[in-house]
Formats: sequence, structure tokens, C-alpha cells
Amino acid sequence: MRKFITEFIIGFFLIFVFSYASAENISNCQNIYYPGEYTLTQDIINFDGTCFNIYSNNVIFDCQNHIIDGTSNPYGPVAINIVDVSNVTIKNCYFSDWSYDTIYIIRQWSISPPVENISIENSTFNHDSNGIEINSAVNVTMRNIKFISEKKDFITAPYDNYYCVRIFGGGKHSIVNSKFDSCSGYAVWITDGSTDNSIINSSFIGGYVGVDAIRSSGTKVNNCSFYGFSIGIELGSNGIISNSIFINNNLGMTIWGSNNSIYNNKILQGSLSDAWGGIRIGGGNFIFNNLINYTTPVVLMPIGYKYVDTLPVPIWGVNYWNTTRQYGLKIYPYGTEIGGNYWTNPYGTGYSDTCIDANQDGFCDEPYDLFGDGINVDYLPYSNYTPPTLPSYPSVNITAPIDLITFFFTPFFFLVVLSL
Repeated sequence: MRKFITEFIIGFFLIFVFSYASAENISNCQNIYYPGEYTLTQDIINFDGTCFNIYSNNVIFDCQNHIIDGTSNPYGPVAINIVDVSNVTIKNCYFSDWSYDTIYIIRQWSISPPVENISIENSTFNHDSNGIEINSAVNVTMRNIKFISEKKDFITAPYDNYYCVRIFGGGKHSIVNSKFDSCSGYAVWITDGSTDNSIINSSFIGGYVGVDAIRSSGTKVNNCSFYGFSIGIELGSNGIISNSIFINNNLGMTIWGSNNSIYNNKILQGSLSDAWGGIRIGGGNFIFNNLINYTTPVVLMPIGYKYVDTLPVPIWGVNYWNTTRQYGLKIYPYGTEIGGNYWTNPYGTGYSDTCIDANQDGFCDEPYDLFGDGINVDYLPYSNYTPPTLPSYPSVNITAPIDLITFFFTPFFFLVVLSL
């Protein structure tokens, strides 16, 4: 009896391991109920309905660069539905013509098991009204994904790529090495209190808003580019925008909340003649070592109102426009100390362009009071002075008479030692 039980357990374990380790080839839309690796062997074209439902944990779904194509049906079918499961990877897919959501990831109820550790990799979304929707999940990674719109049939898809990525609640999601092109509405929309999401090494081109994270906290954007939006980024609280470039956006960024850090960015009006402003901001934020090139560099938003003689009077928040003077790579022009920001405009007549720097230390001699009221002040604005570069000298190569390491490990050396 004991032998039978042992053999049964071993057999069950081997079946489980084999089923998970072996890839199963699939060629048509279907439901996936068991863990394992599934590979798509052919394109799926003009499918009218939800194509794949994944109802199991521990699934790897590899499209092998095949197409999963819908019919632009506006009534709710999706390409891949991931419901109440974890540890799922979707990779190497090409999606087109899904008018609702292309990939839908959801934890349906509070009593549902956690939905976490989902990965979407190396995939393209073409002509999809809404690309990826994430609802109440944790730790979804989107890496090397691309949103494009090669077709422009606005009759069947009037909201072409309107939301490329939508995130509701949950958090700790990441978008890495990705491209958002032709997202006509919101490239990334993060809402419902989602927290601690990051967007890294990604590019955003065209649309209404690049990243809308107003109703979220802890959003981090690093080393990204935003071109041609009405608003590049809208940020809530406790976020970071760093090492990024904003060009030709009507409004570079809007900072609605507080305790955000904005540093090492280039915020450029570009060729726009009627831009709204570089940074629109409330209060309680830290902004330093940025190049801000806008006709209107900053638009201040009131953080509240008080009533004087029954009339509302805005209350303006205080922001901090410099860090302490310290060693670091200046954003512009070249220098090895950082502090505040470089303030310029398309005409080259901004504060940093025209301020006095008598001692040529790279900083204006006087602070820059942004609105002349002593509330928002850059105490270490950069000047346009560039220190002279050190002269260059010809390099000298010195060749050792013998390579000691090579010598000590030659057979000759060991023969000599052994003979002593």
C-alpha cells in the first residue's frame, strides 16, 4: 500500500512537471485552464469575440510573432483576458483591430485571489482603441511594447489608440523600453489610487496627454521623452520626473499634488508659438537642475481660496526651485555644480540668459523671483557662463618590457621552479 501511494505521488508530480515544462502548440482562440507554456503556431485573423481567456496561474503564452487580429467590434471582446490569476507571461505578439481592450487584466472581487506578477513583453499593438487595461492587480511589467497606428480607419475606430495603457488601483507596475506612438487620447492613464508605478526608458509621441497620474501616488518617470502632446505629464503626489525631455508640448507638465521631485529634465517649447507653459504647478514640490525653455516658464495654480469681503482670493503654494549648491553635472550649460535651474525662452532673453554673473561661477548673482512676490524663488539660478575646458594633450602609451602575469604562468616558469 505504501509503495502504491509513493508511486502515485511520484507519478502525479511527474505529470504536473511535464505538463508545465512542455510547450503546447495552439492555432485557434480558446480558454486556457491549466498551467504550462503555450505557443501560437499561426496568425488569427478577423476573430469576432474574446480570443483567449486565461484562467490558470503559471502560464507562458508565446505568440511567436504571430498576429491576433479582431474586427474592431465596439461591444467588448478582447484579445486576451487574464482573470483572477497570477504568474502569467504574454510575449512576442502582434495585436490589431481590437476596439475595446486588447489585454484585460483584472482581479474581479475583493475575495478573489491576488492578481500579480503579470508580464507583457516584446509585443505590438496596432489600431487598438484601448491597449492594456489593468484593474486591481499588482506588479504588472510591460517591457518592449509598442503602440502604433498603421491604419487610419476612423469610421470603425473613431478613438484610435485612445487609451494605450489604463491602470485602475493596485500598483507597483512598470513600463520599460517601450514606445507610445499615435495614442490619440491618453498614452498612460493611472487612476483610482494606484501607487508606486514606474515608467522607464520609454518614448511618447503625439496625443492629448502622455502620462496622466493625477489620481495616483508615487509615480516615477525616468529617462523618457514626450513630444507633441497637449500635456506631457500630469502628476499627483510623491512622484519623481527625472532625466527626461519634453519637446513641442503645449504644456510640458502639470504637477497637481505635493512632495514631487522634478530634476535633470529638458522642458522645451520647441517650434510652438502658442504654448501654454513649461510647468503648471501647485505647491510643496522640489524642482532643480532643469533646462526650462518656454515663453511662459511656469504657470502657478492656487492650492485653495480664502474669502475677503465675500470674494474668493487664491492661496498660492510655495515650491522649492533649487537644491543646495553641490557637486553634480549641470543640465545646461556645462558645469560641475548644481543648484537651481536654467531659465530661458525661444528668444534667448530669459533670466539665465541675461543675468549678471560677475564672478563667473555659473550662477546668477541674484535669485530669480518667478512672480515677484517672494514666494516662489530660485535662489541658485544658472547663468549662461561656461567654464573653459581643460587643454587636451597627446596620449602616451607606455609598454612594459615584459608581461609579468603572462610570464609567471608560462610552462617555462613552472619548469624553472620545479627544477630548483
